[in-house]
Amino acid sequence: MFVRQCLLSPSDRLAGCRYLQSHALADEKLARALSGRGCALPPYDGIAELWYDNADAVLAVGANEEARAARRLLLADEERFVDLPNSSIFWVHEHGIIGPSDNW
Repeated sequence: MFVRQCLLSPSDRLAGCRYLQSHALADEKLARALSGRGCALPPYDGIAELWYDNADAVLAVGANEEARAARRLLLADEERFVDLPNSSIFWVHEHGIIGPSDNW
C-alpha cells in the first residue's frame, strides 16, 4: 500500500496521524437499505480519512518539513485516482452515540 510505504514509514513522518481508506460495497443485499430511505447510490466509490487528536496536531504536522513532503507525496498519489475538484474536505469532531465509549 502506497501510504504505508511512503507516508507512514518508520520515520513516522505524519506523527499522530491515522489514515483510513473505506471502499464502497456493491452488494445487492444492501440495496434495500438505500431504497427504503429513498437514497441513490453515492457518486463515489470510497472515502479516505486522516485522523488527528486535535487541531493543534494537524497544525504541528504542517509545521514539519518532512510531514509537508509526505503530504505532497500523498497528493501526487491521489491525483492518479481521486477527482479532486469534485471531492470534499471537511473537519469533524466525533460524538459517540451507541457503542462502547472507549472507542470515541
